[in-house]
Amino acid sequence: ASFFNAALDGARLIGLIMARADFGGASLRGALFEGNDLSAADFTGADLVGARFDAQGDTSRPSSFRDADLRGVELVDVQWPSGQANPLDMAGADLSGARLTGGTLVRVDLSNALLRNTYLSGIDLSYANLSDTLFVGGDLDPLSMRGATFSGAVFDNVIAVNTGVDLRDAYLGETQWRNTTMERSDLTSASFYRAVIVDGSFHRADMVDADMYGVRMVRVNMSGVDLTGATLRDAQVLDSNFERSFAGPARITSMRDADLKGADFGRSDLQYVDFRGADLCRATFEDAFMRNADLTQTCSLTYQYGSFDGADLTNTRICTRDQAAFNVRNDYEGTPTWVNCANIGACPRCP
Repeated sequence: ASFFNAALDGARLIGLIMARADFGGASLRGALFEGNDLSAADFTGADLVGARFDAQGDTSRPSSFRDADLRGVELVDVQWPSGQANPLDMAGADLSGARLTGGTLVRVDLSNALLRNTYLSGIDLSYANLSDTLFVGGDLDPLSMRGATFSGAVFDNVIAVNTGVDLRDAYLGETQWRNTTMERSDLTSASFYRAVIVDGSFHRADMVDADMYGVRMVRVNMSGVDLTGATLRDAQVLDSNFERSFAGPARITSMRDADLKGADFGRSDLQYVDFRGADLCRATFEDAFMRNADLTQTCSLTYQYGSFDGADLTNTRICTRDQAAFNVRNDYEGTPTWVNCANIGACPRCP
């Protein structure tokens, strides 16, 4: 059936067989879709402002919402998963003010989409394509974006707190983050390659084995974050907070076994951070607040490879084997706690 450019504002479409229907360019403002067969239906460029799709047990999937106007739309428990070769096409769609609750849009293509003040809760967006998507405002309640691709996406004033978001294995390379809160989210093995993060919070997030190569981070709350085994090589992390978290059971920030080669932690609060086993080759901590941090069992700590100029090392745990190098420079503040450390074996060569 063809409804191309049809005027169907306020239509109630319930329990109909509409497989392969063409709604391209149609006006469907405020329309209700409930329990229909929409297999391969095409909504390319359609005006669906305020429309509602209620699955009611229907699992058929439209083929395209490309460039559709989906402002204020409601997707309630829709079951529209996609195969890898044939994703649901919502590229370029405007989902401003939309509410997506429950259901699944696995592997959906939302590249270049606009999500302004969009509410996402309980929906499965695993392995979705969100490249160059713009998130402005809006809440992210419990949902899965595991393995999703966000290349070049922008997060501006987005909030996910308390329950967090599942972003395991997600690719967030070259994304931009402003005033965004992703507290308690699971970012295990996620990639932030050369991302820029300003004035945000990842409080108590899990970022084990995350790839943060070349990331630029300014005034970000990383309190209680687990960065065990993460890569922050050549990262610039300035004026950020890595102190312990006391929201719930006390939790220190961990960078155990992390690759911190060439990272710059200037003026950051690194109190109580666990750096054991980390590689600090060429890392700099100028004017950082590092009281009670644990720098034992680290590689490439000696001054010839990095800088603690102006850092407060009061009660910072440092191995006695590094004491001579620290005393030669003597440009840090406070008195470290010198610890007799076991031999940690061969470290990677610091160029």
